Amino acid sequence: VILTKSIDLSVAANLAFTGMAIAMMNAAYPDLPLAVLIIAAIAIGACLGAINGFLVWALEIPPIVVTLGTLTIYRGMAFVLSGGA
Repeated sequence: VILTKSIDLSVAANLAFTGMAIAMMNAAYPDLPLAVLIIAAIAIGACLGAINGFLVWALEIPPIVVTLGTLTIYRGMAFVLSGGA
C-alpha cells in the first residue's frame, strides 16, 4: 500500500500481531534460535502487508478502506491469540 503512495493505517496492528505471535512462539519453543524467530517475524509481517497490497492492487479497493478493515482484523487476531491478555 505504501508503494502506491497511499497511507497504511494497519502498521501498528500488524506489528502487535507479529510481536504477539513471535513471543508466543518463543515461549512455546524456547530452544529456537534467534535467527529463526527474526525470519518468522519478517515472514508474518510481510504476509500481512501483502494481504493489504493485494486487496488494494488486485481488487482495487481504496487503501483507506482496506487498511482500516485490516487494522481491525489484525488487532482482533492479536487479541484472540493472546487470550485477551
